[in-house]
Amino acid sequence: MNLLACSGDWHIWVLMKESLVLGWFSGGVCAVLTLALLYERLRRKRRGRVLPICIALMIFHPVFWNSPNNGDCGSGRRQSSYNFLAIFTVLFLYHVFAPSHKGNE
Repeated sequence: MNLLACSGDWHIWVLMKESLVLGWFSGGVCAVLTLALLYERLRRKRRGRVLPICIALMIFHPVFWNSPNNGDCGSGRRQSSYNFLAIFTVLFLYHVFAPSHKGNE
């Protein structure tokens, strides 16, 4: 059934390629945000739960386990990559702008 779901004209292949590129772009941005959090943690000696969460999410990022060649022509990979990018952005902004208290450092 997966073969029939993505069969069609050339625009389906363009959609699949677009999903592949957007997935890798999202994975790259998430990796850069994780490295920025790591740098911030090492530089300021600031502890928190954001970096371990980002590392765990990076392991499950769709760029590593979701193929655009599956039955949905890559739309699932694209949507889940957008969701992961949004989660990473919120976590990064929380880490940067959240007030640090003496007891939480």
